[in-house]
Amino acid sequence: MKNLSYSKISFSVSGKIIFVVFCSLFLSLQIFAVPGRLDLKFPQVLANGASVRAIEIQPDGKILIAGEFSTRGAILRQDVARLNADGSLDPTFNIGSGANNGEISVMKLQSDGKILIGGFFNNINGVFVSPVARLNTDGSLDTTFNLAGINVTFAFDLDIQADGKILISAMNSIGTSFVARLNVNGGWDSSFNFPFYGAGNNSFKVAFAPSENKIYVGGNFSSTVNQIEYRGLARLNLNGTVDTSFAITVNYSQFGLIVDVEPLPNGKLLVWGKFDTVNGVTRRNLAIINSNGSLDTSFNPATRGTEIILSVAVQSDRKIIVGGSNFTSNTFLRGNIARLNADGTVDTTFNQGRGANAAVRTVKIQGNNKLLIGGDFFRYNSFPRRALAQINL
Repeated sequence: MKNLSYSKISFSVSGKIIFVVFCSLFLSLQIFAVPGRLDLKFPQVLANGASVRAIEIQPDGKILIAGEFSTRGAILRQDVARLNADGSLDPTFNIGSGANNGEISVMKLQSDGKILIGGFFNNINGVFVSPVARLNTDGSLDTTFNLAGINVTFAFDLDIQADGKILISAMNSIGTSFVARLNVNGGWDSSFNFPFYGAGNNSFKVAFAPSENKIYVGGNFSSTVNQIEYRGLARLNLNGTVDTSFAITVNYSQFGLIVDVEPLPNGKLLVWGKFDTVNGVTRRNLAIINSNGSLDTSFNPATRGTEIILSVAVQSDRKIIVGGSNFTSNTFLRGNIARLNADGTVDTTFNQGRGANAAVRTVKIQGNNKLLIGGDFFRYNSFPRRALAQINL
């Protein structure tokens, strides 16, 4: 009877321990399923010192990443790599030795699956190229694309028009920044006449708006056209002339104005970067603009002005994810990543914890409930994550 009683007690204690362990695991899974938390199933594929500057998601769900990095493990990839949807390396994509100590800062996926890259480099996989190049779908250099007719030493930004022509923001060898357009094969399209120029430290941002067939340009510039002042942001016609029906002034009280743009499905424009006011109204680094250039006053973002917003992603429910640097540590906009509601208030259901410990340079929504972030960080909410992480939404 003593042995039987002892067995019952042991079984009871063991059952309680199993129950406690089960509850702990269940609660842990629930915590990590919260929006903003790290998805631990997504693997680390990059080596120490990596920086991811751009992410593109293919229609088949595979993930392209570009920047300055090398992979770790048996499969070595440099500066551009393709991952499967689960984060594992796709061995069928190979750029060889990459940009060879150069910097790939921007990447765009064409509709045919080819990949445009730009930055500060002069060769890809040992082949001499200009700072704008194109890769085939397997990662090899597309030798049918040749930047010609234009002087480019650094490419800051890229976008693709509906007709396949390529808009580039660049700097030439004498330090002048400009926006130009390339034909599909990389040759200079001289029919595009950009009206603004700047010093080399002015990296224009460029975005094509397909619904309007217009081009938006943001940057640290000020110019008067037809007695209308354009500062920080302008809308261009397809030939490069200023669209005078859109007038706006974006200001920053210190040197270093940054204005980036993304056309929204409702015809409005999301503007972000580093600025203080829009049309004289205080807006810290994030704003929504109406189609005529007026400020959408219904959107009042909970930004503080200390942060620099480097990338945004808009969810289908109009919530806005912002990534960048210098986010304050004692607010909801911390850890260089945050989510705002459609009216600009902080979405407190997005819990990033400590977030990323360095700049988040690019954010990209993956499917319906995941977010990919890339940048200079090596931790996310105290977990090791080198330059690339997947976050729950």
